[in-house]
Amino acid sequence: MKLDQSCRGDEAKKAMLAKYDIKPISYVKLLEGQVKEGCCGEIKDRYYAFEFKDKKTGQAGGFFVGYHCGHEFFALLKIDKTKYPLFNPLRDLPDPDGDDPDNPKEDEDAEEKEPSESTKVRMEKLNLEVYNAIHLVITAWSGAPYGDYANIISYIKNNPATRVSDAVAKKVNYLVSKDRDCRPLVRIVEDLRTAYPSLKGFKFGELKTVVDNLIAAGEVSTNYIE
Repeated sequence: MKLDQSCRGDEAKKAMLAKYDIKPISYVKLLEGQVKEGCCGEIKDRYYAFEFKDKKTGQAGGFFVGYHCGHEFFALLKIDKTKYPLFNPLRDLPDPDGDDPDNPKEDEDAEEKEPSESTKVRMEKLNLEVYNAIHLVITAWSGAPYGDYANIISYIKNNPATRVSDAVAKKVNYLVSKDRDCRPLVRIVEDLRTAYPSLKGFKFGELKTVVDNLIAAGEVSTNYIE
């Protein structure tokens, strides 16, 4: 479901909140030169992804807004924006097997100090790979996450050390299978790195192993991770 209205201005946002249940999903840094279309206008730096669900029909979808527009939504929703730290694909993220060289601190270009994805509890390895995979697909594609994928992100944020089920890996594999160029996840990331050399390394070994096991069990036909 696509959002069929602008959310520019306070009254437009209030009208949306009257019609839809709206919740924030992620806060993401655009790659240099990338542009996304948000409901408040064109986005060139950082953006928030929101899920919306029609209060009457239950139909759901996702949309993007820029930094300031996102904060206006947070104010209306009375949600603490610091609960949604910045995912910056130009920095490495925590590696459960190492010393966290990829752990982002702050975004030097931010207008104010931004919360980071660093948490006191280390992300479980599969959780980290799933979290990164969904965000990188969002970065490479144009659509906003909603439904199952929004729920997965929210679960991992709230339960970083509790391993997600194999069914979650299956959903991520299915998501990647929808790439319009039929690329596996590692190819999507390689193409991003070709276009944006400062993109850091991401590992998906655990995710690949889980999907391979699902294939062996007859639950999945193709591994779209690599």
